[in-house]
Amino acid sequence: ETAAATEASENGAAPAQDATAAGNEVLETGIPVAADDQTAASEGTSTTVASGDDNTTTTTKIRNAFGSFKTKTSNAFRATAQTVKDKSQQVRERGSATMASLQEKGKQVAQARRSAAANNAEIIVDTEEEGLEQLKQMVENAKATGKRNVEKWAFESSPLECFEKTKDDLMMAFVRWSRMNDAVPEPATTTAGTEGETAPAPTPAPAAEDSLEAESKYNITKAFRRLESYANWMSKTGTDMLEPKLTTESIEEAWKVWNLKVSYDKSNRLVWWLDMDSVEAEAIQQLKPVESLRLFCWFAHYVLLDRHAQQYGMVLVQNWGKKHLLQHMSLMPPKLMLKIDRLTIGTMPVKTKQLYIVRTPQWAKLVMGLVSPFLSQKMRERIVTLADSKFLEDLLGADCIPQEFPGCEGKLERDVVWATYFAG
Repeated sequence: ETAAATEASENGAAPAQDATAAGNEVLETGIPVAADDQTAASEGTSTTVASGDDNTTTTTKIRNAFGSFKTKTSNAFRATAQTVKDKSQQVRERGSATMASLQEKGKQVAQARRSAAANNAEIIVDTEEEGLEQLKQMVENAKATGKRNVEKWAFESSPLECFEKTKDDLMMAFVRWSRMNDAVPEPATTTAGTEGETAPAPTPAPAAEDSLEAESKYNITKAFRRLESYANWMSKTGTDMLEPKLTTESIEEAWKVWNLKVSYDKSNRLVWWLDMDSVEAEAIQQLKPVESLRLFCWFAHYVLLDRHAQQYGMVLVQNWGKKHLLQHMSLMPPKLMLKIDRLTIGTMPVKTKQLYIVRTPQWAKLVMGLVSPFLSQKMRERIVTLADSKFLEDLLGADCIPQEFPGCEGKLERDVVWATYFAG
């Protein structure tokens, strides 16, 4: 019994100690806390203190890294700015040197051009005969120094035989075209009978041919440039004028279809009449393009070899007629129109003195208004729109106006070309 009591006493001691510790915890916090929870709380306090130390260390490292990055970036920026500044200075220096070099070269080129102009002054002669000899010599020089296409100077495709002319006659046409001063006075101007345009009054009778030549000089350099342009155009036609050979008989049918007419006015100028009302669009469209090209090439040579056209120039009278724009545009393919334009503009040695347009439709006026700003003042003055065809009788003379030309009382029964070559 004594042993059992002793064991019971020993077993009850531990609970008493635990109760005492728990009581102490209640007194300190007012909340009962288990012994295990107390141990965990003690460990958590130690962890929080350690974590705060780590955060402080990380912040310091970030600040140090940012400061180092800022310093490096600032230094790099300063270095780059200095490099750019140095490069800019170098570029400016090189630019100044280049500009000085270009200016010096420009002076040298200008001097060379002045020297070339002095050495290659345009050839001016006093007579046609001198001009022809000079022009022939320039052609021979071009043939001797030319590297390609020297065959163009043979003028093989030029239809000279149709008009019983020679190569000398052809070159003489270019000499006469280069006459520097026209002794035939330009017509006086009046606004009577025009649609806001300036119309020339009747031209006085021309001076005698001898006095024309006596008072003129000829720019043979200019004649050669135009002759070379002509030779190039003829050369580019290839075999169109050779297969078959261009003859008067070969263009007769096309002449009838286009209904071209030629006469000479009271001032001896060649007049080309183009009446679109008398032209059948279907008949023209049935012609092969090369047939129309051959026709206008033949006619161009008729004009440039004509003595009246050489001496006094040409007048073109065109009646636009009632055809609308699409009908006019469809008469010929664009490629053919371009070829003919190149022949008549900048190639033929013929001076067009006047272009009279009658019965102008509204669309034609709009087209002329668009084109007019691109024409020279001299060319604009030559284009005259007439309100009434009757004024042609005063301007040109009734004797040269074809009888069927609308709006006039013309007296010409047959045009010159038809009477000369096709009347038979």
